[in-house]
Amino acid sequence: MYKVRRLQKRGKQWMINVPADLVLANGWKKGVYLEINPKGNYGLDLRKFADDNMPRLSVELEALKREEFALESLINMTRPLMSPGEFSGRLAQQSCIQGKIRRLEQRLSNKL
Repeated sequence: MYKVRRLQKRGKQWMINVPADLVLANGWKKGVYLEINPKGNYGLDLRKFADDNMPRLSVELEALKREEFALESLINMTRPLMSPGEFSGRLAQQSCIQGKIRRLEQRLSNKL
C-alpha cells in the first residue's frame, strides 16, 4: 500500500496526514498515541504506542523510559568502539533523559 502525502507546517509543528485505510487496518482510533522512529536514511516506522485513554504524562514517561533503555543498550554494546568524546556525549544524553524521567515521575506523584 503506497500512499503519497505532503509534509505540512503549522507554526512550529510539522504534520503529515495518515491515510484512513492505514488507520482502519491497524485498528487505530482518534486519540491513540503513535510512536514514530527513523528507519534508514529516509524512512519512518509508525506504530501504536498507547491507547487514547492513557494520561499524557504517563505516555511521555513511558516513552522516555524506552528511550533511556535503548540509549543505555547502545552505550553498553558500543562502548569499546566509541571515542572518548562520543562516549561522554552519550552519557550526557542519558543523564539528561534520566533527569526528565525524574521530573515527570515527581509531577505524576504530586498529582496523586
